[in-house]
Amino acid sequence: ISCEEEPLTRKEKKMLEDHMKAKKIKALPATSAMEPEEESSKALTVQHANEQRDLQEKREAASPPGAPLKGDSETQLIQAEANLALNRHESQLLKNGHRELTLKLKVLYHKLHCANMISLNILNKKDKSLVLLDRRIEKMLKDFRRLRAIRKDSERILARNAKKAKV
Repeated sequence: ISCEEEPLTRKEKKMLEDHMKAKKIKALPATSAMEPEEESSKALTVQHANEQRDLQEKREAASPPGAPLKGDSETQLIQAEANLALNRHESQLLKNGHRELTLKLKVLYHKLHCANMISLNILNKKDKSLVLLDRRIEKMLKDFRRLRAIRKDSERILARNAKKAKV
């Protein structure tokens, strides 16, 4: 698998834009139970089922592939053309399915990339805040040590002054 991505087609760009727009919407209305991606996926599933049903009907109408063609040469030619058209249709459906799966994979990759970038951003912010906290703690510790040294010096000076006053 290549690390380089091939450029997106117009359809793929539109699907990614729709995904990004849907992502920006925080709350969906109560009437809409499904996300736009689920609705489009459901529509694709229904469309695929309809295509499969049509294809099955065509298969039943045509002679089975690999079966010897029956009848005179004209009938055989018609059957061969029907089989060829059916094979082309199946091939086109497979290509379309491959494109749809590739597009869905790209969208999922994009979602994963976005989630990864968000988590990295959160980690970077947490790292920065931890670094800032660490610096503040070090500064406070340094100030505490300085104040403790000043207090010891002032106690020593007070003790010395008290001794001088007694003498």
